[in-house]
Amino acid sequence: MTQVVASWSGGKDSCLSMCLAMDSGMRVSHLLNILNEDGRTSCTHGLSSDLMQAQAESLGIPLVQLVTNGYRYESDFKNCLRGLKKDGIEGGIFGNGDVERQWIDSVCHEVGITAHLPLEGLTKERILREFISRGFEAIVVTARADVLGEEWLGRKLDDDFLKAWDDIRREKNISRAAEAGAYHTTVLGGPLFNHNLKIVESTKVLADGFWYLNIHKVE
Repeated sequence: MTQVVASWSGGKDSCLSMCLAMDSGMRVSHLLNILNEDGRTSCTHGLSSDLMQAQAESLGIPLVQLVTNGYRYESDFKNCLRGLKKDGIEGGIFGNGDVERQWIDSVCHEVGITAHLPLEGLTKERILREFISRGFEAIVVTARADVLGEEWLGRKLDDDFLKAWDDIRREKNISRAAEAGAYHTTVLGGPLFNHNLKIVESTKVLADGFWYLNIHKVE
């Protein structure tokens, strides 16, 4: 059984990538998340480090959180993977929203592990439908203000979400290619989790053209 590390943003793409990797027989020994220099929020979705630790605890998989910045990112990332390789990993799982294929192949080749992108070639709609059909629970935590309103924050990903999002795309003429980044999600539970997370404290913030649901406490 191939032992791998799974890149973990806390959102639906990284979760589904890991799920598909497990379905193929891989064993995820670690989750890897990249934090901003403040050590408190993730680089990709802006989620709190505490929230992602809670996700990892519910999944029962150790979480490695790498604190870095734009200048050191690649070297820090490689060094982190080298450390995980010493612990026995043979590959890495990456969601298609995380990295460019050529770049991650190059990085993993240099480190001596194999890159796996389970979502490669799948459309955003296919990924969303597959995620929902598997019974995962996730909500919107970031929404582009010129596309979606504040009311989308905290919205659950389900069949009603699919219809509403499809209506918005048609209304605002958003192409399939342009929809990336219109919203981000966080996963609160599902088939891989030992228990679902419940948000007990959060605030909504508008900044730099985006609405954010800042989650302060879960249980």
